[in-house]
Amino acid sequence: MLKKNINNLILNVYLKQTIMKKLLFSIALSALTVVAFAQNNAIHNQTGTSHVGTITQSGGDENNANVEQAGHMQTGIVSQVGNKNNATVEQSVSIVEGSNVGVITQMGDENRATVTQSELRNIGQVVQVGNENSATIDQESNIGNRDEDNMALILQEGNKNTASTLQDGTFNQAYVFQTDDENSAKVDQRGDNNVANVTQEVFKNKAVVYQKGESQEATVYQSGEENDARVYQDRELVEGANVAFVEQVGNRNDAEAIQTETGNLAVILQHGDDNTAKIDQETNLGLREEENVAFIDQKGTNHNATITQEGDRHGAWVYQSNDNNTADVKQFGATNGEAWSSVAFVNQHGTNGNVDVTQYAQYNAAAVDQGGNLNEANVEQLGGVANLALIGQSGDENVAAISQSAGAMLNVAAIGQFGGENNSATVLQSGETSWAAVGQLDNEGTSAMVQQTGTGNGALTGQLQNHNSSLNIQQAGTDGFAGVAQVGSAWTGAGIYQYAGSSNAQAGISQVNGFISGASIHQWGGNGMEAQINQQDQNFFSNATILQSGNGMHQANITQTAGMETGTLNTAITVQTGNVQQVSNVSQAGNGNLSVVNQF
Repeated sequence: MLKKNINNLILNVYLKQTIMKKLLFSIALSALTVVAFAQNNAIHNQTGTSHVGTITQSGGDENNANVEQAGHMQTGIVSQVGNKNNATVEQSVSIVEGSNVGVITQMGDENRATVTQSELRNIGQVVQVGNENSATIDQESNIGNRDEDNMALILQEGNKNTASTLQDGTFNQAYVFQTDDENSAKVDQRGDNNVANVTQEVFKNKAVVYQKGESQEATVYQSGEENDARVYQDRELVEGANVAFVEQVGNRNDAEAIQTETGNLAVILQHGDDNTAKIDQETNLGLREEENVAFIDQKGTNHNATITQEGDRHGAWVYQSNDNNTADVKQFGATNGEAWSSVAFVNQHGTNGNVDVTQYAQYNAAAVDQGGNLNEANVEQLGGVANLALIGQSGDENVAAISQSAGAMLNVAAIGQFGGENNSATVLQSGETSWAAVGQLDNEGTSAMVQQTGTGNGALTGQLQNHNSSLNIQQAGTDGFAGVAQVGSAWTGAGIYQYAGSSNAQAGISQVNGFISGASIHQWGGNGMEAQINQQDQNFFSNATILQSGNGMHQANITQTAGMETGTLNTAITVQTGNVQQVSNVSQAGNGNLSVVNQF
């Protein structure tokens, strides 16, 4: 009986242990199945001809997917919806060329995606909607330079975006659109009909596009925050029809576009905040740049702009609006002795503008328009056949300077300054047939100086309603003409100096309706010189001086007339030296006037 009870007890214990083991095994197996399900993972591996291959994983955690295809009619396609996504599509040529497509769509969480394709009808495409996005499409062939009909599209909507695509020949295109959060994008294209298009909306935008040969074109648009953008376009033996366009709308803007040969154009528009922009177009292979045009438009605040062009049909316009403008335009020469044109136009309207334009081509033209105070404009034109420079400024304490020199047959320079104080204008010209005009209206404490060297030069300067101001013209050479007019001004001075063989020089100064004015004309070193000073309706303390020295046949005329009040204490002096036929006329009206005539 005891033995039977012991046997029953042992049997019960054994049965309980066996049941418990089975139960534990079942629980462990279930848990393992759950864990395995939570780790979604899928791999396709296809070699052969008419592939498609589709992976779809949705709703579950640590997704991962991989499609590999080699051979003929590859397609690809991965779609993953939830959490720690990762996806790779790889397609290769493997002797038999393929009609690649590739497509990855991932909706949420820690997305990453890669599409790598090689030869023939490549497409590519990545769409990722949320969280830690990153995407790469490659399409670069490992067999020479063939990639065939590439296209790539990356679209990422939110969070820590980064994108990159690289294409290596032939019909390349690449589009990257990223909207909010920490955007960055890079497109690299090497050969054939390149296009690239990057759009990034708000936050830490940054974009780089690099393109090499043939029909390059690039567009970058970035909307807000830490913008940055660079476009490099190249040609490397194959000539390219470069175009580039960058627009950045708000915040820490910076932009650069560098192009070399052939059909260049580059436009940068930046609308607000700490702008900087640079267009280069300079080649490292001699002087060839072909059809350059460049255009920078910046609206508000801390502007800065540079355009440098070298070789062929330059252009360049820079507009900058209010706040701390600066602009620098440099345009250089022509190739093969041909006559190409430089054109530059700079418009700055408010506040601390600063302009520097340098041009060296055969036919140069530059125009600068500035409004506000403390502006500075400097235009330098060297050599060439004909040069034209125009500067207009309004406001206080502005400085304008034009320099035209070295062998040009025709130089034309004009400066206008309006409505301010302490403005100054300077024109320096050398060469044949140079003309300069300076006009200053409704200013005080202003000055203007024109200096010309060569034959047949002419200068006209005028001040209207200016007080405490001066005008000065200096000419070296024969057949010069100089004219000065000051109207409705007080405490003004005007001087004309013609020297160094200034035969047949003509000079005239007219001061009308003012007082305490001084005018002097000095001519020496030639013959047949003519000088005339007309002080009309001057009320008092005006003086006029003409000095002429040379071989003779000089003429000097001074006229001083009274205004509505009786003209008083005016002075007229003429001094002439020479051998023959000196003529001097002085006419004064009013009281207490002094006239001195000396002929030697």
